[in-house]
Amino acid sequence: MFRNLKIIQIVLPAVLIATALPVTAGAAETRTALVHATDLNLASESGRAMLRARVDHAVHKVCDATGWGGDLAAQQVSAACRDKALATVLPQVDALVQAARNNQVASNRNISVSGR
Repeated sequence: MFRNLKIIQIVLPAVLIATALPVTAGAAETRTALVHATDLNLASESGRAMLRARVDHAVHKVCDATGWGGDLAAQQVSAACRDKALATVLPQVDALVQAARNNQVASNRNISVSGR
């Protein structure tokens, strides 16, 4: 009996949160993607180019909800989201590249990209 009570104590808050989420569905949701850089040599031009390509892909993934052919307003929202996401993420990229150039290992070689 106590085991079932513990399960209910764990599951019930999750169910309540999940059912509350649709209430905020009208608001713009934040989407996040993680860009991994642990396999890249950021001291090399090719490694930096690959990281930038991954970041660009992640930015488009989190910001482009319209796909091909969304209306003009949706395209403008997506473009603004991309600009903001890049402005936020590029300092993280620069810090990783600078650490690589100084032969330092960054403590976190993953970059978080958020949009919307």
